[in-house]
This record gives sequence, C-alpha cells and structure tokens, in this order.
Amino acid sequence: MPDQERFESLRWLAASLSTAIAIVVMQLTGTTHPPAGATALLPATNDEVWNLSWYYLPVVLLSSTMLMCCALLLNNNMHRRYPVFWFTPPAPPKSAPAPPPGPAPGAPLMVDPASSDEKLPKDSV
Repeated sequence: MPDQERFESLRWLAASLSTAIAIVVMQLTGTTHPPAGATALLPATNDEVWNLSWYYLPVVLLSSTMLMCCALLLNNNMHRRYPVFWFTPPAPPKSAPAPPPGPAPGAPLMVDPASSDEKLPKDSV
C-alpha cells in the first residue's frame, strides 16, 4: 500500500481526474454546470475540505437540495414555470406540409392578353 507521502505527491492527479470525470459525466447527461467541476476539484486541493472526508458529500447534497427547493418555491409562486422541463424539452409542433408551387387545383388558368394570339376588337378594351 502506498504511504501518505506518496499519496500527497499525487494529489494533483486526484484533482485533475476528479474534475475530468465530473465533466465527462455532465456531458454524457447533458447537465453541464461549471460549479460542479469545482465541487469535485475542491477536496483534492483544499486541506480543510480534505479533512472533512466523507462528511463533505452530505454538505454538498444538502446545500444543493436547499437551493433547488428555494428556486422551486420562489419561481413557481411568481407565476413562472421553473424548471421549464425536467428531463426532455417538449417536441415542437408539427407544421402542415407546404402546398406545391403553382395554381391551386381547380382554379381557372389566367392568360396574359398581350401574349395571346387572338386580336381583341378595339372597342372591347
């Protein structure tokens, strides 16, 4: 087993791996949130947080839950809808297909009198 000194020399590796893993998980779930990367980085770089050991996890979970409850209460009581969607956004409404260009079926064909071969009498104009 590695000793404490060897582990301390590899704390930079723990910092980079924890942040990288957090970012990959956020990208896979589509929930990218930069402070979450900092939450993963903090225990590896800060001695006070490191000394909390596993007690750090409930602190983060409790504070996140409290913030989410406050956001839900405040925003939904102010005639806003928060969050707009929980898992997937609603599908956009499907539009009707565009009609083909040209005259509508059954419409009379319009003929340009200037291009017509017929000669109109002068008093009909």
